[in-house]
Amino acid sequence: KKIFMKLIELYKNDEKWDYVEELSKAMVKKHKHSSKAWNAHLENMYEVLSAKGQENVDVGDIAQRALKSVHKRKHLTILSHHGILMFKKGALEKGRTVFEAIIGNYPKRTDIWNVYIDMEIKYSQDKQSARNLLERAIALDIGAKKMKFLFKKYLKFEMAHGNQKRVDYVKQKASEYVESLMGGAGANEDQQNEMVNEEDEEVE
Repeated sequence: KKIFMKLIELYKNDEKWDYVEELSKAMVKKHKHSSKAWNAHLENMYEVLSAKGQENVDVGDIAQRALKSVHKRKHLTILSHHGILMFKKGALEKGRTVFEAIIGNYPKRTDIWNVYIDMEIKYSQDKQSARNLLERAIALDIGAKKMKFLFKKYLKFEMAHGNQKRVDYVKQKASEYVESLMGGAGANEDQQNEMVNEEDEEVE
């Protein structure tokens, strides 16, 4: 695989896209059970098709072929890589479609939620999209440890992109979550801070 990948990079640098395509296809034919090979192939073919001027490039069919070739435990790796690739290449709606399908099937996989949220924060100009996603995430029925991670992420997001009102809102939601764990008893400030684990900073 490494030899294939090195040669492909050389051809990319020389913009010899026919060779890139030929080698990339040969790589996944020889290493058809490798998720790394298929993930590289997804990227390679996206670049090939883009270089050839094809509009609305979609490598979803390649992702589906990959799923038929790799072990089931590698399926999430392929799917998430496909979603990430779509975000990176500016095809945000296609990326969202991929991630929505994943979390629809694996709603409690906070690692996937985390990647999806990161993609929205990094590539979407509309920060409300990431905010909506974070709001959905903190409504999940998951363990306290995973929920704490999501609240910390939400608070960090609002401290960077929101205002003090939004920061206070997230802290209030964290407090309500702690209360629900305590059977309705009010959460004190220490417990609230423990959930978000951030300094009580003022935000401009």
